[in-house]
Amino acid sequence: MCAAADITRRRAWRALPLACALVAAVGVPGRASAICWNITGDGIAFGTYNPFSATALDAAGTISFSCLPSIIAVVTLSRGSASTFAPREMRQGAEVLQYNLYQDASRTVIWGDGTGGTSSYTALFLLSDSRPIYGRIFPRQSAAAGSYSDTVVITINF
Repeated sequence: MCAAADITRRRAWRALPLACALVAAVGVPGRASAICWNITGDGIAFGTYNPFSATALDAAGTISFSCLPSIIAVVTLSRGSASTFAPREMRQGAEVLQYNLYQDASRTVIWGDGTGGTSSYTALFLLSDSRPIYGRIFPRQSAAAGSYSDTVVITINF
């Protein structure tokens, strides 16, 4: 489902994995209206996790969006189903698999909302932008076999 978030707060949102485009039009008194569209994101598919491996399981995805006129946009990611950003949690019923999402390929900058040691991404004066999201499931977690998932909301403030 695609939906516009609270227009009075000037934000559009999407959840990972993303499957449809979202259009949000915003009016700000005394300024030209900003419009963002084609807000998309790849779901991050980690593949098969081996709980006996000493190596983390890494994967990547992408967030893309377009805005007019060229504006400053701040992109944040939610905690998903976890109570904190570090670590985030994928779930299968009561089972939990800890992971996180990062802005950098070395997986040192946690992508969040700028609180609790996380960073947001600021896109300056753009028409369109595309940013990678780097994911990591931490090694040696005791996890039952099955499919784990989480939903992370992408918020673009402009």
